Amino acid sequence: MTQHQARRDNMADVAAKDGSQETLVNLMALIAGLIITPMVSGNLLLTWSLFFVFTFLHIYANFRAVSSVVMETVSLNRLHLLVTEFLSAGRIMTPEEVGSREPVVFGHTTGECLRIHLGTEFTSVVKSVSDLDAALPSSKQSRYIMKLTLLLRRNSGTIHVVLHEDSTALDYLQSCFQACSLDYVIRTRPNLTKVLSDLDGSQRALEALQNFWLQERNQQPVDCSWDLVALAHNFTLQAFPAFLKGLEEAGWVTSRTHLGPDEWRAVWNVKGLEIKKSI
Repeated sequence: MTQHQARRDNMADVAAKDGSQETLVNLMALIAGLIITPMVSGNLLLTWSLFFVFTFLHIYANFRAVSSVVMETVSLNRLHLLVTEFLSAGRIMTPEEVGSREPVVFGHTTGECLRIHLGTEFTSVVKSVSDLDAALPSSKQSRYIMKLTLLLRRNSGTIHVVLHEDSTALDYLQSCFQACSLDYVIRTRPNLTKVLSDLDGSQRALEALQNFWLQERNQQPVDCSWDLVALAHNFTLQAFPAFLKGLEEAGWVTSRTHLGPDEWRAVWNVKGLEIKKSI
């Protein structure tokens, strides 16, 4: 929150002023307490009434304050909203639009069915050489690999994303865009209206991913997760540049994110022949 308020990267200045405001508020609260205490002393009903009134006002004021904040950085909740609108309507919402839909108390508004673990351990994705061959994307420039694990009913699951040690905020954003796209395809029906561009192949890639999932979702429990990840990666390569450009044009900050990756990073050979280290 302090970083968001530091509009000119003056975080230390904002933090110092916030501390001064807290000191002033605490002093005013002390004076108010000294005035009110003799008035309510011995009156139990009035004491509890004031306690509940002030507690409610405090919680409500904090709720309204947090609700009014418009964040321009992308978190998982905001990215789910952005990707859902992008894939269903073909547009990028502004920070103000997302802020009005973003939940304050509960963290889910789009009913997402996949839990995303960003920056997970290498062994959570790759357990064998065949897993490594399946996990490595076709694009050598990608600095992440992921694994989709579906539950038996295939209506929920988890996505583990391993990040390369050279990964940046854009890699975090791209990997989570791919994960949110998978989540959207699994929890929704295909959109018959073409909302993405055919020029870059993103619409065709999305339809290929949706058609494959429609064929596999009602089949016997055969593991199709690697194929889904591969198709989602192909779609991401086509659609993410337009999505990223739309974010910047809509006023979103893409140089940093609030996606909250874990600390694990790994190094692997781009050809998938050797794992150098995992930390």
